[in-house]
Amino acid sequence: MISEQDKKKLATDLDKRKETISEVKEKLTELGEQKEDLFKRKEEISQEIRQLIGIVRNLKRERNQLTDQVKSHKVKRKEIIDSIKRLIAEVNAYKREKDAIAAKSAHGKNPLYLKKDIERLESRIETDVMSFEREQKLMKQIKEMKKQFEESRELTEAMEKVRSTSREIERLKREADQIHATIQELAHASQEKHEEMLTHSKRIDELKAKEDEAYKQFFEQKKRFSAANEVLKEQLSGVRQINEKLSEAKTETRKARREKEEKKLQDMGFEVDRKIKERRKLTTKDLLVFQKTAINEPEAADLPFREEIKEAAFAKVKTVKAAAPAEKATKKAAPETASPSPDVEVADAAPEEADGSDE
Repeated sequence: MISEQDKKKLATDLDKRKETISEVKEKLTELGEQKEDLFKRKEEISQEIRQLIGIVRNLKRERNQLTDQVKSHKVKRKEIIDSIKRLIAEVNAYKREKDAIAAKSAHGKNPLYLKKDIERLESRIETDVMSFEREQKLMKQIKEMKKQFEESRELTEAMEKVRSTSREIERLKREADQIHATIQELAHASQEKHEEMLTHSKRIDELKAKEDEAYKQFFEQKKRFSAANEVLKEQLSGVRQINEKLSEAKTETRKARREKEEKKLQDMGFEVDRKIKERRKLTTKDLLVFQKTAINEPEAADLPFREEIKEAAFAKVKTVKAAAPAEKATKKAAPETASPSPDVEVADAAPEEADGSDE
């Protein structure tokens, strides 16, 4: 059984633990709020990082698309330049062919000029008035010029090849210039996307450093919170243990008090039984004790006049309880006679004894 000194120590320890629990709970609330603020800050940084990563991915995709277009246009421009080089080689070959044909020609005249001269002379014959001899002379001249023109047909074809090929070269050069301008625009746009991507990537690196620092602070705060929570658990466990001990001590105290009261009542019951055996007068207090003990004890059933005393005890108790309020009001005793048996007398007891209390 726990001593009173131990009970006082437990009570003191309980008060201290309750005070500690109150302080720890207050500290936990503060730590929890700080922990949540740090976690919120860390999540805000993480959210910004995720958004920037999405932007960087889009920029990278757009930059790559522009780069692919640049590559495609460069391939096309190279093909055009290769075609231009090939056509230039062809033009040079046509020019050499033309020069060779021109060198072989006896008259050395341009066939285009010959054709114009022939057309001019034919027009004069048709329109001008001239002598027969003059007309025959012009006809002979035209015939000679036509012969020269036929001889220079190869030269005409070579010259036409030079002109048509030169025109194609110029067209391809213009197309190549347009493609080059487009390439420049696409390359500039791609570079802008790339630089913007680098700017956001640098910002992401800065935010990641802040995120790491925020997480470290959150983790340290979480450890402090967990440590305080462990202290709280330990204190609560201690409180439960103390309460269990105090409850056990209280139960033991009640049990001891009850056993003491039962022993006292048993002793008083023995005294009442002795009075009955000796046929002495029973007071109201004796009757109450008898009512609480002897009437329920099987071993007392062989006492003489048991049933008579039992009936008298119940009647006496009932009468005393009914008369008690009136006695307190009038300060007078209410005499009552009861003859439980020819040989046993029941004496009146003071009103304060009617409740059977012995404390």
